[in-house]
Amino acid sequence: MAVALQVRQGTDDWLLARREGIGSSDAPIIAGERGSLVELWGDKTGLAPRPAPDDALVERFRWGHRMEPLVAEAYTERTGRPLRRVMRLLQHPDVPWALASLDRVSARKGERRIVELKVSAIDAKYAGDEVPGDVLAQVQHQMYVTGYEVADVAVLTSYWRLDVFEVPRDDAYIADLLYLERHFWEENVQTRTLPSLDGSETTRRVLARLYERNNGTMLPSSPDLDLLAGELRAAKAEAKYAANHEATIENALRTIIGDADGFEGPWGRVTWKKNADSTKTDWLAIADELLPIGPERVAAIARHTRVVEGPRVLRAHFKEDR
Repeated sequence: MAVALQVRQGTDDWLLARREGIGSSDAPIIAGERGSLVELWGDKTGLAPRPAPDDALVERFRWGHRMEPLVAEAYTERTGRPLRRVMRLLQHPDVPWALASLDRVSARKGERRIVELKVSAIDAKYAGDEVPGDVLAQVQHQMYVTGYEVADVAVLTSYWRLDVFEVPRDDAYIADLLYLERHFWEENVQTRTLPSLDGSETTRRVLARLYERNNGTMLPSSPDLDLLAGELRAAKAEAKYAANHEATIENALRTIIGDADGFEGPWGRVTWKKNADSTKTDWLAIADELLPIGPERVAAIARHTRVVEGPRVLRAHFKEDR
């Protein structure tokens, strides 16, 4: 049976406790279903914490919290099953780093059933008979931590339709997921060793937070660095060729299409159309008219000027480029 830690969901202590292990929202990232493993590593180690969410994401979370009780009520009406809210962070009894936060559990006496509540703006995500991969990883992790045998995922779609998916416990899936989680926690987080890198923008941003400033020194050459530099040079050459080849094909298509809209086939369509006109305001010209050169203009510029710290930019200079 899971251990209930003495921290309440949504509090600062709860957020800190989540960093001490792998939670159900971390499981889909480790399973490769969404997100960035490097970003998760930076947050768990504290070496590159996630930045605060922007206003749009905060508003999305707020609406999710507002809608959650309504989804729970609709689930009870649909299934006849009363629910109980779980306010504590749960910990596996034998694996301290395995944590889980639950939305609800069944309040029927003797029934061990997790109920996850979702509000989906992308109906296609739940179009099939099974929950998507990221949700599957989440609830299987929850069933591992709690020891429960089944979970329901109740989804309110943008068409105001409630769908309920029953997900049975899958011990083979859990074993594979646990292997990945244990490796990440023990081999990456606890040793502060970066996971395998990828070319995503998220990974670039994590590395930029991890190494914010350069110290003015140059590393000596080494076989590993020379190998990476050679691979980079080859990749840039391939990308340049691919970009030129793509542009050449596009120009050939423009020539054939001429003044038509495009063409289509069983594979899809290619179009060459004019975008709608847009308007652009020259704010500098307006400022020149309203505020001529003088002390007032200088003061206004000073009020609206701020220093933006320059980012670290990776540049490669190869001898044949000179």
